[in-house]
Amino acid sequence: MRRHLAACQAHYFGNAKQSWIQAGTEPKHVSSPGAGPCRVAWLALLITTLLNQSTAILPDAPLLRRDTVSETVPVMDTALPTHAQRLTALRRQLILDAAQRVFERDGLEKTTVRAIAKEAGCTTGAIYPWFGGKEAIYAELLEASLERLRDRLASALAQGGGGAARRVIEAFFGYYAERATEFSLGMYLFQGLGPRGLGREADDRLNARLRGCVDLLGRGLRAAKPWPDEMVAVEQMQVFTYLMGLLLLFHTRRLKSLDQQAAGLLERYCATLEQR
Repeated sequence: MRRHLAACQAHYFGNAKQSWIQAGTEPKHVSSPGAGPCRVAWLALLITTLLNQSTAILPDAPLLRRDTVSETVPVMDTALPTHAQRLTALRRQLILDAAQRVFERDGLEKTTVRAIAKEAGCTTGAIYPWFGGKEAIYAELLEASLERLRDRLASALAQGGGGAARRVIEAFFGYYAERATEFSLGMYLFQGLGPRGLGREADDRLNARLRGCVDLLGRGLRAAKPWPDEMVAVEQMQVFTYLMGLLLLFHTRRLKSLDQQAAGLLERYCATLEQR
């Protein structure tokens, strides 16, 4: 009981002293009540200060009834992630990063969950709570890549002004030209060109992401040309096909062997498109 009382006194004494300092009225020669015989005087001064402080904060506040106290309890802000949530997200990202390196090295077919776990420095048991298998990891990597591509294209379109078609085309090429690994993810280029299904649900989700990116190419064309929707739908696929072919030649270094430069080819393509 004495320890509890001492703790309460120390707490309120600190609050009262802080209010005296802020108000510039800190009394002289005031110490903790346990330090001398002035306990009664000190308590009186403490009570007066706390009453004045509460009155200054709530001058017209009515007394709270017992049945309304619960309504005034502040709600804790849970929007920010907890330490455990941040740690979980970090571990998950480490697995994804390790998996991308293994996919690039071994290809989708030869990659195993055990190899991913070894690269990530964890056990296979640490992977399965988040991912059902290597296909689920591959699908998540590809989906995140397509989402970043979509953001790049949307940002190019949001700049406004003329040349929307050129901006979005150059943004598409520039994104994948800087990211050979992500281009390989999108083309299933690890150890060959054959497309490999990742499951019906994942394939549908990824195809929807890809269609969204191609549609942004169409938005750029629509902003630059008074074409009907049917023509835009055809032209955006032609643009997409050209870009993927140019990127394939760029990353496999076939352009260099043909004495060509990707930048020059892309410039001429955009100029021809604008003149149509």
